[in-house]
Amino acid sequence: MTSAILQIIAIICMTIDHVGLYLLGDPDWARIIGRIAMPLFAMGIVEGFLHTKSRQKYFLRLAICALLADIPYLLLGVQMGFDSTHNILFGFILGFAAMLCLEKRGYWWICVPFLIAAGSAFQVDYGFSAVLLLVLFYFCRKYLQKEKVLYYAALAVSLTISMGVLAAVINWPLQLWSIVAFVPLALYNGKKGHRLPKYAGYVFFPAHLLIIWVIRLLFY
Repeated sequence: MTSAILQIIAIICMTIDHVGLYLLGDPDWARIIGRIAMPLFAMGIVEGFLHTKSRQKYFLRLAICALLADIPYLLLGVQMGFDSTHNILFGFILGFAAMLCLEKRGYWWICVPFLIAAGSAFQVDYGFSAVLLLVLFYFCRKYLQKEKVLYYAALAVSLTISMGVLAAVINWPLQLWSIVAFVPLALYNGKKGHRLPKYAGYVFFPAHLLIIWVIRLLFY
């Protein structure tokens, strides 16, 4: 299974989740399917971090997309009466910074826990777990991928810890369905495959939120 397939699965699962949450009355089946998306996107960020030709440009693309997506994300939150949070890409940005700290190695033991805690302090979607999962996946991909048994075990532990703690903190057992993402992640072969156009994923995230917001504005 290539990263292109992981990306497509993640996009489909995320879209089902958001349509279910914002348009269909929040059915459990849609939220369960949606739990698979975040870990797959997280692995994509880690792979991008490890293999991009320019981390500065990659970080800039993430930051621009996060800022653009936050507009419809916050508008939807207001429509639905949700507590104000920021979209998941801000958590991935914090995770990106944590991975940079790990590679620089100086004072990482201070910076990384701070960045993990910042995920919750700054009210980012998925809170601390988004940052924690990127850090754990970073170790899996950078140090363990050649040791298959250890790698699969580390993936399972990473998902169980990050998603299990989050489910307990927010008192939402459905979050545990994120652990199902282990299956496509274990099948991932480390190859790109025929990916969507370069900026398609970045455009889709804010665009689909904007479309959902407009639908709610017109029909709800």
